[in-house]
Amino acid sequence: MKKEWKSPNATIRNILDGTIFRAPIILSNVPPAVKFWKKPIVVARHAFGDIYNGVDLRFDGPAEAEVVVDKKNGKELRANFSSFRGAGVLQGIYNIDASIESFARASFRYALENNVSRSFEWMKKLDAATLDALGRTLAVKLQEYSMPQVRDIVAYRAEEAFNPGAVGDGVVDFIAYISKSYGGIRYALELLLGAGIIAERQGFDRVGASEVRMAHAAIPKGVNGAFYHEELSLQKHVLLKSIMGTLDATSEPFVTFEDVKTNYVELCGYYNLEPEEDQTLLEYLETEGYILLRKKRQEVKIGMKYPFNRLEEA
Repeated sequence: MKKEWKSPNATIRNILDGTIFRAPIILSNVPPAVKFWKKPIVVARHAFGDIYNGVDLRFDGPAEAEVVVDKKNGKELRANFSSFRGAGVLQGIYNIDASIESFARASFRYALENNVSRSFEWMKKLDAATLDALGRTLAVKLQEYSMPQVRDIVAYRAEEAFNPGAVGDGVVDFIAYISKSYGGIRYALELLLGAGIIAERQGFDRVGASEVRMAHAAIPKGVNGAFYHEELSLQKHVLLKSIMGTLDATSEPFVTFEDVKTNYVELCGYYNLEPEEDQTLLEYLETEGYILLRKKRQEVKIGMKYPFNRLEEA
């Protein structure tokens, strides 16, 4: 060897801004050291500017030292070390605010995506400087998740936390679609958990659209999904009845516009009403907050956010 090379691990870590997460690999045939622990402990480490990227030197006798920081505006900062009574070594390491804030965001993102913790008790253990850095991130500045990203995270969490086949693709889509209007992934994970608890309490081995609707209605958000009959025209009442009837018959999160239209035309005949044009019906649906519309190419699918019994009958 011609020289001592820096740690490859530390070099890669610095490229990643110093943030690493140490998470154990869980094996069913390897019991945990603490048997009642159900979840693994994940350690987040921020090692930007650590000893691998710092400077060091050795001195061979009594000495004095100081740190000098030359600022770009021409000013300088100085700090003196204690006097050294004999030979030894001196190390200089550093960190920067931007990297600390990046670590904070990465930690929050990891926790949100993996549903690590709902408690903020850990913040009481942080020093004032770290809390100040977290505060400068304005809680969490995260790029908004796209619909496919929300869906993928929900699917991953469902696969990890539920029995195989307990949460179908349609339900995953349903959760992602609802959650996009309520903050994205955090709400989606709350919705997935709530729907799973409801299904388990009812003795179901699968999570269905009705459990998702009940969980959505139970999460405080300032909207209860109820409406009153005087707020809707008779045409809208008939359309709503046809949507609920079609969804109830299929037990699916979404049904096609064509299937709803078939029921709607039949109900119009029962009430002696002239059916509205497709475009008018779609305009009705787009203005009602409790209706979900999925448009993909030429196909339109319809769902409902809330349980049917939360909506008053005509």
